[in-house]
Amino acid sequence: MRAGEPVRFQRYVPRVARWADVRAIPYDGGVTLVATELTSSASESDWFRLLAVTVEESMQAVVIADAQAPGYPIVYVNKGFTDLTGYTQAEALGRDVRFLREDEPEQPAAEAVWNELLAGRPGRGVLKYRTQSGAPFWGDLCAIPIPDEDGTVSHILGMALDVTERVAEDQATRERAEVLRTLSRRLVEAQEAERRALALDLHDEIGQSLTALNLTLQTAEADPPRAPALAAEAGAVVRGLQAYVRDLAFQLRPAMIDDLGLFPALEWLTGWAEEHLGLDVEVDVPGVGADLDPEVALAAYRIVQEALTNAAKYAGTAEVRVSVEARGGSLEVRVEDEGVGFDPDAVEAGAGLSGIAERAGAIGGEASVRSRPGAGTLVQARLPLWGDCPSSNGLVR
Repeated sequence: MRAGEPVRFQRYVPRVARWADVRAIPYDGGVTLVATELTSSASESDWFRLLAVTVEESMQAVVIADAQAPGYPIVYVNKGFTDLTGYTQAEALGRDVRFLREDEPEQPAAEAVWNELLAGRPGRGVLKYRTQSGAPFWGDLCAIPIPDEDGTVSHILGMALDVTERVAEDQATRERAEVLRTLSRRLVEAQEAERRALALDLHDEIGQSLTALNLTLQTAEADPPRAPALAAEAGAVVRGLQAYVRDLAFQLRPAMIDDLGLFPALEWLTGWAEEHLGLDVEVDVPGVGADLDPEVALAAYRIVQEALTNAAKYAGTAEVRVSVEARGGSLEVRVEDEGVGFDPDAVEAGAGLSGIAERAGAIGGEASVRSRPGAGTLVQARLPLWGDCPSSNGLVR
């Protein structure tokens, strides 16, 4: 029009739910506008009105942009668009159709959608946008090129559905999967470390004891007068082996849990820790029913076992308190020391801490390790009392 040329375009008028064919003819004194209603017959009018109302009231954000004008200016937005973005129709009209993602320019999905449109094909992708207030949201966009009678793309129709919650859920799922992969990897590492330790114990303790026993028996066979004394030595070696194997088997799988229940097993464990780890353990384990779920009992036992081992290695103190108590529908496990402590944010959770979290999470419980330098450490776990809660991921916090 500024060049003195007439312009023709089509425009939807929401106020009257009509499409109009508009011709703008400039002249020296101004411009003449000629608008012709496109819905000429009653049936066509009803049909177009139905389509217009459907689009206007759609829950999806609908945008129509002029593909022939520079910047692809918006010529129509529906109520779903204004509700989602916070922009009014007047604020959106005439703006570049891509203005909602000006602050989110680097998006491969957006580039892929535009490449499809430039090729004359529909494009679809999940893109990140910003509302008028600056809040981010994700839209599942379907963009369709609209050709005119000559086959030239005259407009672009965009329809977007708000999928912010779905994207957040997908991200949370990916994060949970990553946590599971990390915990699984650390669990495997812990298992391998336990196998190496077991192999070393078998070699150093049982292997050497058996070698000594064999030499004692050979000596007794070669020197009959000394046989009675050597037999006594051999008996002592055998009894030591029996005690060692019994302790080792109990550490691998405490049969006492199955036979007598959790609390006799914990009393034995704390006694063993005092004798072998040099700890002074104060125990408070009031009985629960003998019908405590075996998986819950084993998880509680292993958590206490790991916490005692860590205290012996790192706490710098022999004083440790252990309490296990049924409270409501949960089994509360606490192992506390007043040792040197550590900064949990500065220390990556190793196999021991990860094992505590993994055992609690595997039966639907949760575990936490609280500590700070100079203030001791508290290992705390809450386990479902009867083992019937849905499985979740207990994380070391």
